[in-house]
Amino acid sequence: MYVLFLMLACTKTKRFDITIPAEINIDQEIKSLAPINRENSEESEKSLNELIRSMSDARNPRFSLVDQKRAQSAYTSIGTESGSILNKDDTERLCKRADVTGIVSLEKFRYNKDWDFNTYQTTKERRRTITEDGKEREQVIREEVTMHRASLDVDMESNWKVYSCDGEIIDTHKKSSNRRLSAEGESRSDAKDAVGETDDIIDGMSKNLGLMYFRRISPYEISVERKYYPSGHPKIKSGNEALDEGNYASAETLFRQASEEATKKNKGKALYNLAMVMEITDRIGEALETAINANRYLQNNMSQTYVDILRKRKKERDELNKQLGQ
Repeated sequence: MYVLFLMLACTKTKRFDITIPAEINIDQEIKSLAPINRENSEESEKSLNELIRSMSDARNPRFSLVDQKRAQSAYTSIGTESGSILNKDDTERLCKRADVTGIVSLEKFRYNKDWDFNTYQTTKERRRTITEDGKEREQVIREEVTMHRASLDVDMESNWKVYSCDGEIIDTHKKSSNRRLSAEGESRSDAKDAVGETDDIIDGMSKNLGLMYFRRISPYEISVERKYYPSGHPKIKSGNEALDEGNYASAETLFRQASEEATKKNKGKALYNLAMVMEITDRIGEALETAINANRYLQNNMSQTYVDILRKRKKERDELNKQLGQ
């Protein structure tokens, strides 16, 4: 415990966003998408809108999106039967009318919720104030009560497809979400109210299905936290101050100077912090080389772990570059 406390006391942490590659690769010829909803429901609309929002907010967008109303109008105008797979004629006409090179379609959306109620007997202590001989005192009463338990089961399933304009199905993916929520109360209505706002629960689950499919077909951002060294050389401290202010160019200069002036482990600390600045500024190859160099001086779990993280990030970056056509 003391060793862990000492290690934490000797490090700082920095949180920043990184871009993760999509789960699958989609042909580079598909650069713009028409988002369509083939399952007309409030929940499916929320799911598709979350995919659209996520794509629009992406820091490294893989696709451009045509306005959803325009895409939906183009889909409606081709008169395709609901539930059938879009054929080549359908996709060619839809792409032409929406002026896109591909289609992302929410094909089906199933949603079901079930309430279950039961009761059980238990003993509860209740406190009350009584007056005896002009004096108040607290009395504890034990009594048998009937408790009510309410359980809500919510099941959702979405089926997505990406079509090329010549009718090829590039991807088809089914995603499910299930939640069970339970709460208790002294009446059936109290127990049901204690479960929470069901509309909020269903809304969140619907949006999550859209988010998950977005991450399947498009690069996305996540927030990560990295440890780094607070001291070891005066310019490491100065570099950290610049880092805290978001002045990465100054931080890099100061960490580089510290690495040239310091010796042994303090040199490793400066190199380690320098590697982190390179990662933040999206120079993953340089960051990995610098972290490997830092590890030669530090030879500890923290420095080796960072090398392993950056090796994984280098592979992800190479994949990301392919997906973005870079």
